[in-house]
Amino acid sequence: MAHILVVDDRTVNLDFLEAVLNYANHRVSRAMDGEQALQIVREARPDLVITDVLMPNIGGVELADSIHRDPAISATPIIFYTAQGRDPEANILADSCHVAAVLVKPAEPQAILDTVAQVLGGKPPPQLLPMQQSTVYPAFLSARLPAHMRDLADLQARLRGILDRVLEGDAPKADTNVLGLALQKLGLRTQKLFDLNLAVSSQSDFGEMLNAFCAIASDVMSCDYVGTYIYDVDGKRLQHSGRYGLPDAVAARMSELDADAGMRQAVMTADQPFRARANGAEPTTLGLPDFHPPVLSLLALPMPVRASNPLKGWIYFANKTEESAFDNEDEQFAVILALQLSLAYANLSMLDEVRRHAEKLELEVAARRQAQEELTFRASHDQVTGLPRGMLIEAELEKAIARATVENSRVIVLHINVDHLHSINKNYGRATGDEVLRCIADRLRGIVAGAGHVAHVAGDEFMLVFPDPTGAKEQLDFADSVRARMEEPVKTALGDIRITCSVGVSCYPDNGATARELLHEAEEATQNAKLDGRNLAMAFSNEGKQQLREQIALGMQLREAIQSEQLILHYQPQINGLDWQILGFEALVRWQHPELGLLGPARFIPIAEELGLIVELGDWVLKSVCRQIRMWLDSGADDFLVSVNVSAKQFLRSNFVENLQAAIATHGVRARHLELELTESAMARRFDVIASSMKLMKHMGIHLALDDFGTGYSSLNRLRQFPLDRLKIDQGFVDNIASDASAAGICRAIIALGHQLGLKVTAEGVETAAQVGYLLRNECDEFQGYYFSGPVGPTVALDLLKHRYISRQSVTSQLGKEILLIVDDEENVLHALKRTLRRDGYEILSATNAGEAFELLAKNDVQVIVSDQRMPDCSGTDFLSQVKEMYPATVRMVLSGYTDLAAVTDAINRGAIYKFLTKPWNDTQLREHIREAFRVNRARDQTRTVPG
Repeated sequence: MAHILVVDDRTVNLDFLEAVLNYANHRVSRAMDGEQALQIVREARPDLVITDVLMPNIGGVELADSIHRDPAISATPIIFYTAQGRDPEANILADSCHVAAVLVKPAEPQAILDTVAQVLGGKPPPQLLPMQQSTVYPAFLSARLPAHMRDLADLQARLRGILDRVLEGDAPKADTNVLGLALQKLGLRTQKLFDLNLAVSSQSDFGEMLNAFCAIASDVMSCDYVGTYIYDVDGKRLQHSGRYGLPDAVAARMSELDADAGMRQAVMTADQPFRARANGAEPTTLGLPDFHPPVLSLLALPMPVRASNPLKGWIYFANKTEESAFDNEDEQFAVILALQLSLAYANLSMLDEVRRHAEKLELEVAARRQAQEELTFRASHDQVTGLPRGMLIEAELEKAIARATVENSRVIVLHINVDHLHSINKNYGRATGDEVLRCIADRLRGIVAGAGHVAHVAGDEFMLVFPDPTGAKEQLDFADSVRARMEEPVKTALGDIRITCSVGVSCYPDNGATARELLHEAEEATQNAKLDGRNLAMAFSNEGKQQLREQIALGMQLREAIQSEQLILHYQPQINGLDWQILGFEALVRWQHPELGLLGPARFIPIAEELGLIVELGDWVLKSVCRQIRMWLDSGADDFLVSVNVSAKQFLRSNFVENLQAAIATHGVRARHLELELTESAMARRFDVIASSMKLMKHMGIHLALDDFGTGYSSLNRLRQFPLDRLKIDQGFVDNIASDASAAGICRAIIALGHQLGLKVTAEGVETAAQVGYLLRNECDEFQGYYFSGPVGPTVALDLLKHRYISRQSVTSQLGKEILLIVDDEENVLHALKRTLRRDGYEILSATNAGEAFELLAKNDVQVIVSDQRMPDCSGTDFLSQVKEMYPATVRMVLSGYTDLAAVTDAINRGAIYKFLTKPWNDTQLREHIREAFRVNRARDQTRTVPG
């Protein structure tokens, strides 16, 4: 059976749960608080946790949060076992804590077993037989009087007989006197018994009741001293005492009499009344201590007290005043007094117990009320910051909107997202992360200053509602001021930590009319701020609202589009740079929307990712590609591959490889016809899983490519561990490759890195001959882009496969040619230079500005460049400095009539130019300088051959 951890700070609850769970053969572990329970969960990994909610140290809510935050144990199911379970707030709290069920104390055993079985998903639990429960209640005094009451009745009967004889005239004179005295005495005693009953019944304190009893009992018994002492059941510990006639000092010592000696021991051991008369006045002769006042007569008797807990007591009467000794009648009255006191004491004990229970109940009610308030607070407030949760801020926003509607004013809504809070938790610990959150909460409270409301809606997200009755605040300025306030360093125990926030803002009535709408719009603005680089404040625009509505509508239609074959695939050729042969295609999905026409992937792929449809869409693409490959093979095509983009979510699915194998097998294609493209961001997640899956696919024969290389966060150390076949240069780097030294440098670095790793390198988005020329001279292996062909349908793609080659257009062979580039903004200078140098057999290219020159450099394998220094768009030295970075093998010279020695000297020192020539030039000398430049170029052995 299951291993179940039960958590409660009361042992009786733990015992009960363990007994019930043992009946179903579950193995039970116990914990007294959440801290101990969390340690057991991490070490023993129980199958289920049953926990109380309110406990010392860590309560049930904090325990559930801690378990769910720890990935290693987050799947452990939790049941709340609480006396608060009937309250709606408890169920809300349970939902927010993601617990499996809530059991209400006290729960029936069968209900506990049924709930446990339901949560564990096992067999139904055993059905318990009816259980007999017995409760032991305390026994109190019965109504039956002791035998001494019969003696009193006999006395009354005897007196009545004497009275009858007197009335008949038969009684002697002595009997008449006795009768008168007896009746008088009996009447006085009876009256005093009534007085005693009233006196003791009116007391609410044990000591005062016993003292009142002793005072009246002394009258009833006509004696000088009365003492009564009540002990616990073993007779050791004094509970209460009363006395009459004894000095305080004597009374205190009498309370301390030895239980095993003297009159106390004799009376309580014999358990019957004791009467004695002393020959002298010494108290010791009657068993009393020597410090007691002189005593001539004594009557003592035990007194059992049957209160809620059985007690033992004794009473003594000393020094009968009217007579020298106590008689049998006194003993009978003493027994009646003891019985009255016992009953009165029992009644007061019950009253005291009721009073204690009432006080306890009052405390429990107060504790329950406090627990209820705490539960309500926990359900509606964040435990770290003390701020309300999202449900309360929405209610406050609705109230603010209602007031603003009446007052014709505005309400500003902010959504604040703490940038990279997870990094703070990871690097500094969650405790420090909580410090940061509390600091942010305090700052936001200070910003609203009682005029607005703040809520902590998620781990790194806050909401702020700020009424603006005067309309004085510009919403974006207000949002940016909040963002700036958040940038101030947060002081923590580990030092100052700097944070940033992304803030989105919406406004009533400008952006919406309902609380939910405004909250969603502020959050949407925050997402846009994060996409634009974070640490920004952005306002929601109504144009964005329309776009958002369109996206939502499009998303609802996308699922149907996948299922109803509205999606189609186009194929863009991938070209071999050695012989311009078509190697294969990249499959690109399109949506043939019935109303909007053909939609490109940029229109619906982000929506698919946001709605969780990207996996379903990716599966459709894989199956469709395999089906198309089969159709091309059946049409006679061979020796090609088709690249398919795979998302991280799809690749990380546990059944991805299985689905891929099924698609290949279903359509009877070979794995070598298929290539999967992953992005850097996808490969950066769960490295071990990605690497293992890639090795398995590589073993199957599938090709693997890294798409958009350089745009993510690749680790080069990890990159070499992936079994890749190809790197793809992102179009963003290729676009400006012919004129941007940085982009050109990145492309050269990617090509060099790929070749060092033994990978082919493909340039995406190639659209001009200049781009092709530059990439070819830097040994790029393959090309893809509109320069060669855009995406085409399956039929056109098959025709391309059959013809196999694509025209190279203007990219031509230049092997063995000496190519000279002249750059000058004056046309007459260009013509003059061409006339002078044409006789030497050079192929001469000319440009009037740097842009034209870069275009020519990209298309042609130029060896020597001569540039004017002063040109409109840039200087000659600046132009040649960029050329040096992009085409380091060229020999670069400046020809100018203007001498800027500082710029020229600096360029020469940096190697940007080889020589500085002046205008006007000497033809012979200029021709010699040019020939020397070509000799230097050949000597460097940097001539590169363009494939033909």
